[in-house]
Amino acid sequence: MSRFVSVEEAQKLSALFNSVRLQWSSSHEFSASEIQDVLKNAQFPSNRLYMLEYPKFGIIIRKSRGIYCFPKDPIHFTVFQKCFSMIRKEASVKYSENKSKEIPQTTQPTETLKVEDCIAFLKEKGYLILKIC
Repeated sequence: MSRFVSVEEAQKLSALFNSVRLQWSSSHEFSASEIQDVLKNAQFPSNRLYMLEYPKFGIIIRKSRGIYCFPKDPIHFTVFQKCFSMIRKEASVKYSENKSKEIPQTTQPTETLKVEDCIAFLKEKGYLILKIC
């Protein structure tokens, strides 16, 4: 996935979002999960990362904590271009940071533990070991 959002892609997203926006009154209030479901059902990006960024760009309006609504005016495709490019850039940076971290290698014991060693370990921890015949 490219970090840059093309004009055509942004125009398609803008048209899709504005068609969904027209279906709802701007005064209709949604919970976070409801507005996420509305966008998800319209095949619009709506995972948590996107939903956190939409209010910053005015794509959705945050009225109060956990209450959202759609804006009254249509959203221009350049807003989607900026928003999605920023989200993709941040995700790319986080992915590269996570990938660059060294994952500690777990050492595999070369010898298999003997039953006696396991019993001794459990006894050290306070377990009572009974032999069933």
